[in-house]
Parts: sequence; structure tokens; C-alpha cells
Amino acid sequence: MAYQFSEKESIQLLKITKTLVGHSVQKGFVTENDREDYIQDLLLRAIMMQEKIEIPSPKSFGRFMFLVLGRELIDLWRSRNPQYSVENETISLSTPVVESDGEQTELIDFVRSNHSLEDNDQSVEQHDLISDVQNFLAGLPADERRICIALMSGGQRTAARIESLSRSTIRRKIERIREKMIEAGLDVYVKKSRK
Repeated sequence: MAYQFSEKESIQLLKITKTLVGHSVQKGFVTENDREDYIQDLLLRAIMMQEKIEIPSPKSFGRFMFLVLGRELIDLWRSRNPQYSVENETISLSTPVVESDGEQTELIDFVRSNHSLEDNDQSVEQHDLISDVQNFLAGLPADERRICIALMSGGQRTAARIESLSRSTIRRKIERIREKMIEAGLDVYVKKSRK
């Protein structure tokens, strides 16, 4: 039998959808004029997927749907904004290239000689940050990883609501996550706590 959202879950879905779209409006991905369209489209997608979806447990419904609808929002945004899609093509750094003087060299040497790697320190730092955070998140227990993801998309209040925890409990868990980041050598990314 297909899963059916209860009335309570439907209300929770509406809150999650409004939160996700609201953050996208704040960040400039969705215009204020499109807010209601995105909310309706996300809710429609949730209704259409309820036949296929397997909720891990009723207690985790909110967290699960937040993650699922977050991905759906990304897909919806991409479908409405095809001009921003990127075709990824893998190329080896040892691929031969011909320089302007006619000499043949490998791509990595060409990039280095044109200072393309060194001139873009900010993107290298950003790449390092993303890589460090992804590796750190992968090593966290599931509950702490969900809190981190919720924090990245909304802040403490949103994380507390999604995790169905009090804000004081969220703060304690955040402090534990901070300590783990410092232990992992990621203290440069950790903001000082306001104790």
C-alpha cells in the first residue's frame, strides 16, 4: 500500500517547503514573485512521490522530507534555469596541448605556466574548504551530520525545528561538533562560541 501523508505531516510539509523556498529567496536563487510557484510545485512533487517514498520512521519524517524536498528544490530550480546548467567533461591533466609558440606540452604545465592555478587562490581555498567540510561531515554520526546540514540551510532555529529538539539541545550538539572540528584540525573554520 502506498504511503499517505497524515494531516499533521501535510502541515509539516507545508512548513518545510516554505522554509526551503524562503531561504532560496533570501539567497537570491528564487525571486519573490516566484516564491508561491516554487512552494506549490514542491508540494505537488511531494504528493506525487508519496507512492514511492519510504519514510525511515514516523519520528524522522520532518528531517527526511527536509532533505528530500531540498533535493527536489534543486532539481526544480535547475529545470527552470537551464542557462545555468554546466556540462561536466573530464579531461586528464596529462592531455597534450599546443601552446601559442607551437610547442606541445601537457595541460598541467600549460595551466601552471599561465599562472591559472596560483592566481586563483580564493577558489583554491574555497575548494579546500568544501573538501575539508565534506570529509568532516562524512565522519560524523548521522544525527550530527543532519544538524550540520540543517544549519547550513537555515540556522539554529531551523535545525531545532527540523530535528524536533529544543534550541538548548541544538546548542549543546553544535558545541560538540565544534570540538570535533577543532580536534580534526579544522579550527580555522570554527567561529568562536558565545559562552
